[in-house]
Amino acid sequence: MSQAALVERVSALRRRLEEIAQRENVTLSQLSPRLRQLQEICQQAQALHQQTQLVEAQARELEAKENWQGHPAQELPGPRGLSWQTRHWLTECRACLQSLRSVGDMLSEDALIPSRLLASYQLTVSMVECLVRGLQALPEGILDQNRLAQGLGGWVNWLKMQIAAMRAGAERHRRVSQHILTLTHAIQSLCQRRPILNRPLLAIAEELADRECVSQPMELLSPSLPPERWAAILGWNTAQILARVIHRHREFRPRAALVLLAALLHDAGMATVSSDILEHPGPLSDAQRREIEAHVGISAEAVRLCCPQETWLVEGVLAHHERLDGSGYPAGRQGQAINSLARLLAMADTYAALCTPRPYRPAVSSRQALLEVLAEAERGRLDIAAAELLLGLSLYPIGSMVELSDGSVGQVIALSTEGNASTPPAQLVALLLDKHSQPLPIPCYRNLADATAPSIVRQVPLEELSQINPLGWWVQCIPT
Repeated sequence: MSQAALVERVSALRRRLEEIAQRENVTLSQLSPRLRQLQEICQQAQALHQQTQLVEAQARELEAKENWQGHPAQELPGPRGLSWQTRHWLTECRACLQSLRSVGDMLSEDALIPSRLLASYQLTVSMVECLVRGLQALPEGILDQNRLAQGLGGWVNWLKMQIAAMRAGAERHRRVSQHILTLTHAIQSLCQRRPILNRPLLAIAEELADRECVSQPMELLSPSLPPERWAAILGWNTAQILARVIHRHREFRPRAALVLLAALLHDAGMATVSSDILEHPGPLSDAQRREIEAHVGISAEAVRLCCPQETWLVEGVLAHHERLDGSGYPAGRQGQAINSLARLLAMADTYAALCTPRPYRPAVSSRQALLEVLAEAERGRLDIAAAELLLGLSLYPIGSMVELSDGSVGQVIALSTEGNASTPPAQLVALLLDKHSQPLPIPCYRNLADATAPSIVRQVPLEELSQINPLGWWVQCIPT
């Protein structure tokens, strides 16, 4: 889908939503957080389309300039002749523009792409426009051109790396979107009591368990309607968390793929819950609560249809909302009556729920979510051994933007493998802002396990970085 088609589609949907808002006598932003996100996507898509049009116009000019020497009378800005070095980098620049347009096409296929990926694309498009406009001012002299070609080469090499990073991010997000779609369709079929082939879901589980995937930053998705997609996202988030800690679980490490498959389907029954309940902003009535609680039985049946031979998966999913003190549902089981898989799923499900927003509350930071899960274990509701597995994620998982005690800001890029399993690992941080909040020319790396290293004060939300410096340094530094 082209950028123009994306803008038209989102704009048309937004107009319909505004009509609904007028009839209900409320503003568009008051309808739901989902609609506010749609409004932002529309604005981003419009800006993206305008920027891409500018780049395409400059690319056409650049393509025409290849014929300068053959058409000396053509009135084009810039010199009449080019040195071979300048011509080489101009050709490379043109190839980058073509790659940039293909990345734009990839991004426009999904209206729910991360906002920082859109911001990175917009920044790159603007910088390319500056580059192409600057090419029109090249000097006539060959020696002067060769001298400037060195700077041109550096700019083009930066552009190649930026485009490669965006392409990798777009491909990764597209793969996630495809997995969510596959999971959504599977859940829809299973909730209609139609058996499915479990191989596609096992392939997703095996990919999540892969060490290369586990080492990537974890991006938990916000649940969104329709209900079957809501259920798929809940399963995806829980499976992501378990994939990063299951290697420390002696019992389930050899059966990681099956455990992750259960995690993907553990909330499948949420697909049968009405949209009004899922987006309810306040306390639920007794009838609404009963409808929510009924999802565990439907989820267990979905797992049975998917993996009829794995009864232990069915039992684990059926009891993942039970609590050790008997306060859970559906049967109010206690202690040893709750199997180890259910305890593991309960831990990961609770953590994922805290880290993602709901209509009745915002998301909390990874640090607060981990402390809350550990507190629930101390109260005797969650299994303490399962809760301590989350320490492997650390208080600030890989990819987190953090502020240190000396005022600097950086990104967690790795976790220390030293120390014991009962304490959170130390972080390796790439510092991006110094203690005076000024961007560093190159990242400075600090191992926070060192005795003299500063400590982390807080996690910095991406929204705060965007307000401090819109489309600035952080867009390039945050992995997508």
